[in-house]
Amino acid sequence: MLIIKREWGEKILNGEKRLEIRRGNCMVHVGKRIGLCFSGTGAVQGLVDLVGTVGPLDVPTWCARRRDHCVPGDKLPYGAHTWGWVMENPQWLDVPMQFERNAAVIFQHVRM
Repeated sequence: MLIIKREWGEKILNGEKRLEIRRGNCMVHVGKRIGLCFSGTGAVQGLVDLVGTVGPLDVPTWCARRRDHCVPGDKLPYGAHTWGWVMENPQWLDVPMQFERNAAVIFQHVRM
């Protein structure tokens, strides 16, 4: 499960955003269906397939893929360490799944 700000999580689950921008690669989770938890909620709101990564991104690629990541501006948020995590097949959960959050991580394993 990935902890994510509500603004970006809603865009992913609504199919508007395909690239989640992070500081670094996440190959260990590629090929898995993951849950998205909005920051501060303590609940998985939906599921998405993490199908790949793009990066590290350069400015031309950042600008060309703006429609996929939805982040305004031409500056790479993490400089030379900016990566896009490619997400497909978003699905909102009918009822968010509550869990006990470990505040020290952005990825947390939760049995669903």
